[in-house]
This record gives sequence, structure tokens and C-alpha cells, in this order.
Amino acid sequence: MTIAEMHQMFRNYAQQMGMQNVRAILPSQIDLLLNNSISDTVNQVIAQNIGSTSDRVITDNSKLNQVNALKSLYKVWKAKVKLPAAKTNYIASYVLPLDNFGIASEAKDTTIKKGDNVYATPGSADNGKPNKIEYFFLVDLSIDYVKADSGSSFTTNIFPIRLVDDQYLADVVNDFVMAPSLRSPVATIHDNTIELYIDKPDVNTKTTSDAYKFGGGLEVNEIRLSYIGKPNIVKFNEDIGGTDVDCELPESMHVDIVKHAVDLYRTALNGGIVGAQGAKQQQQRENVRNNVRDEGYEPTSR
Repeated sequence: MTIAEMHQMFRNYAQQMGMQNVRAILPSQIDLLLNNSISDTVNQVIAQNIGSTSDRVITDNSKLNQVNALKSLYKVWKAKVKLPAAKTNYIASYVLPLDNFGIASEAKDTTIKKGDNVYATPGSADNGKPNKIEYFFLVDLSIDYVKADSGSSFTTNIFPIRLVDDQYLADVVNDFVMAPSLRSPVATIHDNTIELYIDKPDVNTKTTSDAYKFGGGLEVNEIRLSYIGKPNIVKFNEDIGGTDVDCELPESMHVDIVKHAVDLYRTALNGGIVGAQGAKQQQQRENVRNNVRDEGYEPTSR
């Protein structure tokens, strides 16, 4: 369904619901209601499919069933990451700003082109300022390692990074069973950063705090980040010679989105009527009280 068709359905459905004054609503107001409805719909699908298990690790049911309705918003970012200096030394941990995960805004050399995934580090191919990714929900993190030895390299399989609620981070990191390891790192997200715990650095290859290696010379190679991106902001512009922006969610969801937008409009309309009626009734009661006071102090004629 195009944005023009969604506008037409909005007006028709609203009139069927008894709101005849919907004919006077501006297209920009319908756009606002549709965008609010899209956000509500995405948040509802995510909330219904995300849970936390008894081991305090967030589960990703969203990768399986109903969240497939958001497949057009499901995106994957994957690129090589140069880790900053370690935050802790016993179990090496790192703070990775989410703003550093982005898309190259311009070509800087022959290896990185405009539109490529880039992790911003000092002196990176995008001057450390890529267009950062925007997401509704971070679905999954994973990592792989590389070992360079005598001119040859060995890249490991990809390993999942467990996302943990921040309030349980200390418990998990210090737990004998759930502690982070090379094959099962732990991460928490706060203050627009990813705090990543990997494993104890290999003492044989440990040189400086920003060059930790693990398991006999393994170094972090790539981080894979899958997320549900923010949908397009829909806009009806063809009547003024502009370009329309259609809803990018699957068409099977468009009818529900329009119906919810009408419900939002009806709620706002009824709320305004109720508020006006309440103010009018309050003013009438105040007028009655004022009249009674005036009558009570009116001087008697002699």
C-alpha cells in the first residue's frame, strides 16, 4: 500500500467510525498519526517477543517467529574492529561506543567505499565519523578471532556474545559457570555504549593493555551486530510536487497500522472534546457560585 493509499484508507475508515470531520484533517497531520502508529506497532512486536531467561541472559525469540513481520527492518552490521585500551585486566573488558558503529559516508581509499560498514577509530578510513546506525532494538551480537603467525592467518568460527541485563553484570562476570570466555563473551548495553567482556588475556602474548591477545595469540577480528532499524518516516508529498515516502513495513501490516492511526486520532479528538466540556461545566459552576455571592450581598431597597 502506498502512502497515498494509506491516506485514503485513513479518511474512509475514520468516516466509517463516525468521525465526519476527518475530511478537514491535513495530510501532514495524517502523516504524524501514521508515523506514531508505525512506532507503536514495531515496539509492540518487539515487546511481545523478547524475554529474559533464569540465567539472567536476554533471549532473542525475536529472531524466530512473529518478529519476522519486521524482516524489512532487520539489518546486519559486520566489520573489523580495533579494540581500544582494555578497561579491566583480569578478564579483559572494553567499552565500545555505539556511535562508532556506522556506515561510511564517503570513500577514503580503495578498500573502504561509501556505504561500507565502518567502525570508527582514530585515523580510520572515514575520519572516525561514519553515519552511525539507528536502531529500535539490538537483536544479536557475535564475534570472531584471527591468529596471524609467520605470514599466515587463521580465522575462527563466529561465536555468540551474550547480552546481559546491566544489573546482573557483576554476578555473571564473577560466576564460575556463566563467566565470560573466548567462546562465550558477555556484553551489556548502557549509556549508548557496549561494554564487552571477553576472557583472561594470554600472559605469553600480553604486551600492552591495548594489544591483548587470547588463547595463544588470537585477536578480535570482526564484530557482527544485528538489529531492528528505525523505519522510514512516511510522508505524503505528491500533491505539492514532492516525493512520497512509503511505509517500508510488510504490506500485511499496513491495514493494522492505519486502523491504529485512526484510533489515535479518535482518542485525541475525544480527549479534546471531553476537556472542553469539562472546562465549560467548570465555568458554569463558577458562574453559579458568583451569582449566588452577588445575590447574597445585594443591598436591599428602602
